[in-house]
Amino acid sequence: MKKATLYRYWGTYFAVALGCQLTFGKCQIAFFAFPVNAALLLLGVTSLWILHKEKPQSAGYLVLSAPATTFLLLGITFVSCLLMGFGTLLTPDSWWTVFTLIALLAHLLIVIYRGMCRKRAHKLRFALTHIGLLLALGGGMAGSADTHEWRILVTKDQPTRQAFDRHGKSILLKDSMQLQTFDIAYHPDGTPQSYNAQVIIGDKSATLKVNHPYTLSWTDNLYLTDYEHVPANEQPHYCVLQLVKEPWKYALWTGIWMLIAGCVLLFTQGIPALPKKGGDETC
Repeated sequence: MKKATLYRYWGTYFAVALGCQLTFGKCQIAFFAFPVNAALLLLGVTSLWILHKEKPQSAGYLVLSAPATTFLLLGITFVSCLLMGFGTLLTPDSWWTVFTLIALLAHLLIVIYRGMCRKRAHKLRFALTHIGLLLALGGGMAGSADTHEWRILVTKDQPTRQAFDRHGKSILLKDSMQLQTFDIAYHPDGTPQSYNAQVIIGDKSATLKVNHPYTLSWTDNLYLTDYEHVPANEQPHYCVLQLVKEPWKYALWTGIWMLIAGCVLLFTQGIPALPKKGGDETC
């Protein structure tokens, strides 16, 4: 496929993305919560496999599998990340970001299908890096709709089961929480050095420290985020905890560790000779 034709296809795709961005602003990520996200992922994986098997000469397949697409999408992703980091024009839940991630995932899937079906050196390394990247991107994207955060004000006076999201909406927790003790270590100049809270959760006592999440379940982690700022000779009467639910975090972390393993193999095995153009397909 000629590059001019390829860029025309991608230009149309991102023109639609820009139109959705200007028209709708933010994408309603909550709509894609489980099981919608899982169903869409399954549909995408299956559809692209059928495209790979049945229509390898179609325009859509050639656009998604072209090497120029890799550089184009990486460049667009890089610029989009810069815009998100240094401005407010784009956000992780904007339509432009969603379209960009969908394009990356589709391209990556086609690359994996082609790469795993061809005879190539270091296929394990290829699988680790590409499937790892797919899991990291897919887990982060699909999991964003199922990720929730709540703040809990935990006091010494009485137990509480109430938590609030960023919009002020409250939920009732499964277990009650009550602050037992709060310890603060100070620097010589009197500024706090470290602190931890002993909290009763249900019928158990747990120690919470800064940057050390306490695991409530396979999806829920509890963080110590703030406390009542009092003089050095007094103890806080309350602290603020953050409850984070991340059902897709294991897919994300699996992808990251696979990427690391693939990079280690790349370092130890070196770069192989380029395969012959149009290598043999094995599936």
